[in-house]
Amino acid sequence: MSTIELDVRPGQGVGPFDIGASLWNVLDTLREGKAQFPQVEIKFDNEDKAPATSPIIITLPPHVSLLFTGRTQRLHTILLHPITPVPPYSGLRLTYKSQTISSPSQHFKRSDVNAVFGPTYKGKRRLIFPGIVFEFERAEGEDGEARRAGREEQVDRIVVVQREKERDGVEVDQEDGLRECQAMVGELKRADITMHQGVTLHFVPSLTSTTPPEPIRVTMHQTTAEDLLADLGPPLRVHYKTDERMSIHSAASGMEEDNNSYFYNYFQHGLDFLLDGETHRVTKIVMHSNVVGSALFQRYKRCPWQLIPAQPSGSPSSNDAASPVPITVASPPDTLIRYLSPLPLSNDTDSRTDAPPSMILDRASESRDGPLLVGQTTRLLGFDGCVLEVGDGGEILALVLF
Repeated sequence: MSTIELDVRPGQGVGPFDIGASLWNVLDTLREGKAQFPQVEIKFDNEDKAPATSPIIITLPPHVSLLFTGRTQRLHTILLHPITPVPPYSGLRLTYKSQTISSPSQHFKRSDVNAVFGPTYKGKRRLIFPGIVFEFERAEGEDGEARRAGREEQVDRIVVVQREKERDGVEVDQEDGLRECQAMVGELKRADITMHQGVTLHFVPSLTSTTPPEPIRVTMHQTTAEDLLADLGPPLRVHYKTDERMSIHSAASGMEEDNNSYFYNYFQHGLDFLLDGETHRVTKIVMHSNVVGSALFQRYKRCPWQLIPAQPSGSPSSNDAASPVPITVASPPDTLIRYLSPLPLSNDTDSRTDAPPSMILDRASESRDGPLLVGQTTRLLGFDGCVLEVGDGGEILALVLF
């Protein structure tokens, strides 16, 4: 197999992979670059039954591993290991500022690290620079004891992470362990839900911007198709609504008229908007969580939705009480269900006296590409103005406002 060539950018990325890039974008890049990375393995921790917030590791055998955060699904750490060739693979050719630092015929040693990257704090098994770490093979002598670190030690692993501070040394707020960076600019940062009304979309500003961009407000039965085109640009797909199976549950079953309603699919934001075919106004908003292991995984980018619980009547004023904690995909699975359910609590317990209306959705029946292997069956829970698609572990796979 051909040698993989990658440029190393401390604190920023490696090759086509940028620190802070979304899981959706990286997998899309890998799909288009099958010649360079023909094998892709996706791993996540499902032991705690929380796939919605599990860190995700993409392994590109045999040299590259990419770690993504659990909440924001953004690239946090890049690991290159091993640096030496692994048959039948030809190995890696690594460059730094257009200079080759390692190749199948050129070993990368401790002395080379010092020559290329300069001095840093002394370490026995690693050399740490801003945004990059070099780890060395553990060499042993004839007696089995570790030998003293020498200039000829070969680099065994390279780890690329985000720098801890901005260039001016000022600490900044971080979400899920990552600061806003170039890979995030222009992407959806947060989608604030207002029940029975709509959603407010906040986007990551340019790094040189002194003021954040104005959020985009999408209001049901008011925002038009033209508004979406002006604010969000053209959708990646326009899909005309042909599935009327849910109409059998409506109060006036059999009385509906097909008015050619259609969806604007913004896969890159994890959003769908259903527009009325006559008024061309938004009637439904769908927000996708892109939970690994589910049937729709990787079809949509994760929408960073959040719902701020309303203060109950008679509660202390906002000046006297702490602000309510937003409900997000990272909240405990039943938090949103408990908040939306109008049913009372049973005596002396935190459980509901009855469950909200629930339907079973067989995702396998909707696949046009053959049977699905995972996430075939989910539940639809109905609330006032909202429908949740829920996975086996209670995770919110999608949230529909209407």
